[in-house]
Amino acid sequence: ADGAEGSIVLRPSHQQACIEGWPMAIFAALAAPLEQMDVFSRPREDFASTLYAEAVNLEADADGRIVLPDYLVAHAGLADKAAFIGVGDHFLIWEPAAGEAYKREARTRTRDNALTLAGRAPRADGS
Repeated sequence: ADGAEGSIVLRPSHQQACIEGWPMAIFAALAAPLEQMDVFSRPREDFASTLYAEAVNLEADADGRIVLPDYLVAHAGLADKAAFIGVGDHFLIWEPAAGEAYKREARTRTRDNALTLAGRAPRADGS
């Protein structure tokens, strides 16, 4: 694909059992750290492989649909339904029950870490 406006990059998350969806321009910016790494180093190769090896660039059809490759479906454990969860500059595609668990856990971690939109709120002990 040519990275045209409206194309998205899908890749298996290397952190969770879901699929990440990125607008092409934002995904391209993720590679910036590669430019600072030694060209033939193992860390650079590992990072590049993790980022790109299973990524696929897709365009929606005239009705706005995409077809998920089988390896991404398997990675996320999808069957007949999927849950899309927006996370700012990209989105995640989850098996619905796993997606609900992910949102619950994220809310709990946010509460437990006293996170706010302005950053970390001070704790009662002043830390």
